[in-house]
Amino acid sequence: MSITVVYPMREEAVKGFLDLAKDDWSVVNELVVHSQLIRKEYDENIFYSQTNMILEYLHTPKSPLFSWG
Repeated sequence: MSITVVYPMREEAVKGFLDLAKDDWSVVNELVVHSQLIRKEYDENIFYSQTNMILEYLHTPKSPLFSWG
């Protein structure tokens, strides 16, 4: 999940990562509870990030988020 330091991840991508790691959602909940991961809703999508820069990335037209389907 170190990618979330630089780029927010959509909730679906986090779920996919957890499946590959054979882990469950409790890991994400624990990180959110301890403020190590930030959960934000934007444009009917949920994103997770390790920084407060998430809204800046969401509003950047050249952001990789714009290519996420």
